[in-house]
Amino acid sequence: MGRNPVLVYLPTGEVVSSIVSLQGSLGNLGWEMSIGGDAERLTLNPPPTNSTKNSSPCQKTSSS
Repeated sequence: MGRNPVLVYLPTGEVVSSIVSLQGSLGNLGWEMSIGGDAERLTLNPPPTNSTKNSSPCQKTSSS
């Protein structure tokens, strides 16, 4: 069978199972959530002083 992709919070190895969990993990690092014109699309923005603006401590992987 194929593997289902999951989102993993790399600092702890925790699988991010919900938007609330993702918001909490990234919010603790100063990231902010914004909802654009599309109600189905969520954007998480790094803190303005973050030197690695395009990186995230989360990584999409495959689960077994």
